[in-house]
Amino acid sequence: MLIFVVIIGILVFYLMSNEKNGNNRLSLPGKKTPEDILKEKYVNGEITEEEYLKRKKVIGG
Repeated sequence: MLIFVVIIGILVFYLMSNEKNGNNRLSLPGKKTPEDILKEKYVNGEITEEEYLKRKKVIGG
């Protein structure tokens, strides 16, 4: 029972610290978000600045 309470406490602490840091999404290592993919396409020159800003607005970034 005590271990269950400790695990819940650690989980709550982790979630709260992510929100305070501006990172309100849980991400798994190696998983790219739509925002990450969009940034890569822009940096690699696959899309223009106009396309980047338009798509960023669409995905809510």
